[in-house]
Amino acid sequence: MKVKGHYTEEIDTVEHTARLGSILHRLRESKSNALLVRKDERKYGIIARRSIMGSRFDMRKTKVDKATYPVPGVQMQDSLAEAARLMIENQVPLLPVFAGEKVKGQISVDDILDAASVHVLADTSIESVMTENPTTIRPNDSLARVIDLFRSYGISHAPVVSNGKLEGIISIDDLVNVVSRERSRQEGGFGGTRGHGGHGERKGTKRDLGQMPASSVMSAPVIAARPGDSLKDAHHKMKQHDVSSLVIIRDDMVI
Repeated sequence: MKVKGHYTEEIDTVEHTARLGSILHRLRESKSNALLVRKDERKYGIIARRSIMGSRFDMRKTKVDKATYPVPGVQMQDSLAEAARLMIENQVPLLPVFAGEKVKGQISVDDILDAASVHVLADTSIESVMTENPTTIRPNDSLARVIDLFRSYGISHAPVVSNGKLEGIISIDDLVNVVSRERSRQEGGFGGTRGHGGHGERKGTKRDLGQMPASSVMSAPVIAARPGDSLKDAHHKMKQHDVSSLVIIRDDMVI
């Protein structure tokens, strides 16, 4: 199968000269956890939530270009297998699609999964492709530890486990949301029509986010699956609940 017919014509890009703070809401809303960054007609990069999460960038001053890394493009006549290979090789969830020199759209992991053979997905079990013994977090672990684990292992989700049993899940989304809320609170504004006063940190309101427990940020209950389920079932469940990962359990224990 070719990229043509399976890509998204709309391309959601940001300019490399934009400020990081101005695109946070778009990153939060992006199903791919990333956005394409336009540098010129042929040159694109990508910015992902995990590349700025826990960074020391000043969101109000730092330009998108500082947190962008290069990404290859694919031609409409390239195979979906080639697009998937490039995504895996470059560890990115989406690529720009070109027709010759002209950009036509973008293709994501979801686009490739949607185009995959129903029979292949139905005949393949989760157990054959799942990540075994995933990195887990305890409910009382601090957010500083969570961020450190995400950075060290290059992950964007982790189950929250107590005595082997699944309690919740924490993701880059959860971390970005809590940091954004806290920054807005400290600056004296809540965004939109709820803004109060000017900006500038409010004395006496700053908290050490790094010491907050994972349990205060995690999502629960968790959308889970079992190792014997098919990839077709897993894909359907992820689309149905609008989640980008599933925790695999057996007898209520994360495996």
